Amino acid sequence: MDPGGDGTAYWTLSGTSMATPTVAGSAGLVRQYYMDGWYPTGSKTPANGFTPSAALIKATIINSAREMTGAGAYANGENKYPNDNQGYGRVALDDALFFQGDARGTTVDDHRSGINTGDTVTYQLAIGDSSIPV
Repeated sequence: MDPGGDGTAYWTLSGTSMATPTVAGSAGLVRQYYMDGWYPTGSKTPANGFTPSAALIKATIINSAREMTGAGAYANGENKYPNDNQGYGRVALDDALFFQGDARGTTVDDHRSGINTGDTVTYQLAIGDSSIPV
């Protein structure tokens, strides 16, 4: 907004200068989601709250990414996603965080102990409706 103006001015900003604060704010919301106990029930239950690792916050944000399709999303001959132009796309936290009444749930494993070279961690998922993206 124009300081001292009449309050009707708008700016259009884009690029990494705007993506960075958007993702930083999203990281704060993801952290709050886990700390306030929204996981795993989709309802705020303080007893379920925990401090998520940075890796879990990052994984949640990446899992929320939606492919961008506008001008420049596939510039410079790119034909794959993610790519150098859009990265993982745009953040859509409602795709990664579960709330009561949502059509699908969320399962996370904040595997804090890590794994060693040669170790394997296996997860089995039961897919109830193949029309809903995993």
